[in-house]
Amino acid sequence: MYRIATPSATVMNAPRGQIVNRSALLKEVETDTAALVEFVNDMDDLVLQFDTTPTGHRFMEAWKRARIIVDVGGGYGVEKTVVPSPPQAPGN
Repeated sequence: MYRIATPSATVMNAPRGQIVNRSALLKEVETDTAALVEFVNDMDDLVLQFDTTPTGHRFMEAWKRARIIVDVGGGYGVEKTVVPSPPQAPGN
C-alpha cells in the first residue's frame, strides 16, 4: 500500500524552525551590537588625543554631541499632532 506524504508535518514543524532561526538571529544581533559598542568606545579613546588645540576641542565637542541618542518618539506608534504655540505679543 502506498502512502501519500502530506505537508501537514512540514507545516506543523515550521514554527519550531522559525523559533530556532529567530533565536540564532537575535544572538547574532547581540554579538554584532557588542562589537560595535566596543569599536565606538575605541573611537572615544582615540578622540581624546585631539585635546591639544582649539580645533581639537571643537572636534571633541562635536563628537560628544554626535554620540548623544535623542528619542523623539518617532516610529510606528500613533502620530501626534503638533500644535504650534501662539506668537507672543510685542513687548513681552
